[in-house]
Amino acid sequence: MKVLFLTIGGEIVASSRTRVYQFLPHFEKAGVEASVIPYDCKETFSNIITPAFSGAGPLSTPLRKAASLLSNLLNFFLRLAQTARFISRLKGFDVIYVQKLALPLFLQDLIKRKNPALAFDFDDAVFVKDESGYKARFDGMIAAAKLVTVENDYTADYARRLNGSILQMTGPIDCGRYAPPTRTSS
Repeated sequence: MKVLFLTIGGEIVASSRTRVYQFLPHFEKAGVEASVIPYDCKETFSNIITPAFSGAGPLSTPLRKAASLLSNLLNFFLRLAQTARFISRLKGFDVIYVQKLALPLFLQDLIKRKNPALAFDFDDAVFVKDESGYKARFDGMIAAAKLVTVENDYTADYARRLNGSILQMTGPIDCGRYAPPTRTSS
C-alpha cells in the first residue's frame, strides 16, 4: 500500500507531528510506503530566519520586518512548488491523506478526478473560521473525502453533518520518539 500525505506543515508543527510524522516508522514496519509533502513551512522559516534578527538596536525592527517578509515570500513560493509536486504524484498512491488544509475548490475537484481515494484529517475546531470562503473550502474537503479522521467528539459531530465515514482518533504521543529530556540531579 502507498499513502501520500499532504501535511499542514513540517514535523515542527504539533498537529502534523502527532497526526502524521510519529506514525511513519510504524507504517514502514507494516510495509506501507508513506510519502509526506509538507504544504506550509512558515513555522520552519520563522524559526530559522527570525532569530537571526532578534537583537536590539536601531535597525532591529526594520530587520525583523524584512525577515518576516522574506519568510512569507519563501513560504508562498514553497507552497506553490509543494502544490505542483502533490498534484503530479496523485495517481501513484492508494490513499491521499490531506491534513487540515482547506484547499481551493478547483484543487479539490482536481484531486477527486486524479485520485478519489481521499482521506481528510483535522484535529481542531478550525471550521469555526469563515474568512474569505474558508468554511466552504473546509466543508468541501470533508464532503469529498472517503474517510475523515478527527480528534474528538466535537469535531466528529461537525464532520458527520457532511460525511458519514468518520474515524475518531485522539492524537497520541509516541513517548519513545518524543521523550522529554532526562534531568540530572544536582
